[in-house]
Amino acid sequence: MGDRDKAADQIPGEDRHLMQVVFDHFHQTGDWPLLGALRHQLDLADDDLDLPAIRERLDPGLGLIPLNDDAQATLYVHGVAICSGSDQEMGDILAVMQYAYRKFRADGPKANLTRPDMFNDLGMDLLRLRRAVELFRWLPGIGGGSGDPSEDSWQRDITSDIVRVKKVKTQDDLLAIAYRPQRPAPRAVDGWTTATGAGGQVDRIKRLGEAVAQDMQRITDNIDKDPAAAIAATRSLLESVCKTLLEELHQPVVDSEDLPVLYGRVAKALRLDPKAPDAKSIPMLRGLVSTVHGIADVRNSLSAAHGKGSNRPTVLPRHARAAAGAAAAVCAFLIETADERSTVLD
Repeated sequence: MGDRDKAADQIPGEDRHLMQVVFDHFHQTGDWPLLGALRHQLDLADDDLDLPAIRERLDPGLGLIPLNDDAQATLYVHGVAICSGSDQEMGDILAVMQYAYRKFRADGPKANLTRPDMFNDLGMDLLRLRRAVELFRWLPGIGGGSGDPSEDSWQRDITSDIVRVKKVKTQDDLLAIAYRPQRPAPRAVDGWTTATGAGGQVDRIKRLGEAVAQDMQRITDNIDKDPAAAIAATRSLLESVCKTLLEELHQPVVDSEDLPVLYGRVAKALRLDPKAPDAKSIPMLRGLVSTVHGIADVRNSLSAAHGKGSNRPTVLPRHARAAAGAAAAVCAFLIETADERSTVLD
């Protein structure tokens, strides 16, 4: 089994299927399908793919599923390489890049590709040229130009970066130098996304005890693979933090109390109750209360805590990240307030 076959085996079946549908359209037309047309095609074939979920998890180095119906679903060269029937595309793009390097060697800095070159020297028809033009933009050494592949005036510059192709002999060599888009790394500590200012408090949060550390680890482990479980752990984290702070404040802890009640008691003890006569920054304090209630509610509606009925919405990693980030901000604020008011804790 080749490296690309192994890579394909690591992609969820639904993702591979959608990528293949997108590629087949590209192979036949030389253009990427609009999302609206793709939805229609899938509906006609009774393919009930969860496009939002695939969009969320698809490796950005393989392709892009857009949000809008009038935008194109696109595969990049690494995505094309693992689709069935892509041998011609990959062979053509390898031939183009090797040819471009030879042109650079012969013509120097003024070297370029033209439509006659592609037709006469490489034997490419218009469809193959259109596909090659779309794919070599993700490869080094091909710069700007002018014209449409269907026009005789079409040309593309060959840049000095083409020397990177000098030792490229195989398709795998080509993929090794091809640009591969990456998903922006979330602002995370131990794998869970935090809100602004929470990162510096992660160690302090962990020091609250083993229960808190375990909740944080469950968030880390599940944000991407099981976001519903991560959301359940997010509420547990807030509950654990509130209970630990109550113990430090020498307040009774009742296991049966739900999260809003626990938070309300901590807020009152730390003088963060927006209803208190001497309350300050009331809008912000109300916002914290709303955040806590929201986490409690989202846990009930989206998490795995109460089972999943037929009408329960799909839970995506971004939902879990949003919940974890909000919880981190609340935890950090509570702990910082408790530390600043250490005389209260004595």
